[in-house]
Amino acid sequence: IPLITMPQLSFFMLLSGLMLLAVSAFLLSLNVVLTVHRRRSSTITWSNMPIFVWTLYLAAFVHLIILPERVFFLVLQMVGHTGATGFLKSAVSPDSQLSQHLFWVASSPAVTITILPVIGIISELVSTFAHRGLFGKRSVVTACVVFAVLSLVVWGEHMIVGEQSGTTSVAFSFLSMLQGIPAGFVLIVWVATMLSGRISFGALFWFVLATVGLWVIGGLAGSILATASLNVVLHSTAFVIGH
Repeated sequence: IPLITMPQLSFFMLLSGLMLLAVSAFLLSLNVVLTVHRRRSSTITWSNMPIFVWTLYLAAFVHLIILPERVFFLVLQMVGHTGATGFLKSAVSPDSQLSQHLFWVASSPAVTITILPVIGIISELVSTFAHRGLFGKRSVVTACVVFAVLSLVVWGEHMIVGEQSGTTSVAFSFLSMLQGIPAGFVLIVWVATMLSGRISFGALFWFVLATVGLWVIGGLAGSILATASLNVVLHSTAFVIGH
């Protein structure tokens, strides 16, 4: 149902719920960041902090950056629905791109917020089942930091099929492809850790291998979708859903 056609009370209740969810997530992320900074044990330094805590910290930090913009976007929608502005009338407004940009600026990094803790969990499990420390832990942390930073500047990849210029699409396409570098490096570290250790093939380890396989498939699909010309062809297909 187009938002502009919803009854005003229903629309306000929907957006109020979304804003409450955003504020709750902001406070939760702030709690995680402050806990890592202020409540960390004196024996735990930045260099020996567990990889899972690192990824959770980075995910929370990205959350803190994008959630204020999300609330701002929701407020604009509420004001636009009253008729005070033409924000919601994207079909006839020359600012139709603005609405899309404001939506994807916060929505695109949400994928990374979900993926980062998964990287931490799989890294810890690979290290446990290989009976050795993670191969190149500091490098993995660096890759996660780069991955988190890039997630904040690639929202335009979702707008390649749209009104943005070809130059802008190519720029976002290039930035999206750069994400494959830290993602590929993390995969190499996982494989190197498994090959250099003594693997215990427990039931949980098969779930780890399945996740690594999904990481490869999703990464390859992402590289394809990051290519602007292929994105035009594959837009709104099952390939995007599979990715």
